[in-house]
Amino acid sequence: MEIPSINDIVNDHSSKKNYNVYDNVSDRVRSVDTKAQHLARKIGNEGNEIAYKLYCKAFYVLSDDEVWRLYELAQRKGRNPTKYLSWLLSNEIRRASRG
Repeated sequence: MEIPSINDIVNDHSSKKNYNVYDNVSDRVRSVDTKAQHLARKIGNEGNEIAYKLYCKAFYVLSDDEVWRLYELAQRKGRNPTKYLSWLLSNEIRRASRG
């Protein structure tokens, strides 16, 4: 029996699987991810993974209009808009979760 070459093995199996990360992700999750990344860029908080997770949760739980209203409020009123936005979003998420 002939042993297959590595090229035969790779060529035979590699085209059968699609390793796209978003294959099993819903459109809503994809949308939330995109909006959270956009918000992180706008507020200047791109590298903060904890803030990014909060932004994702905010877009998942709250309406887009509410998140952007809080962003505008944080930009206008906060001494530190990034921290103030996180505080505002946390409070609104908590309020929305209660009922």
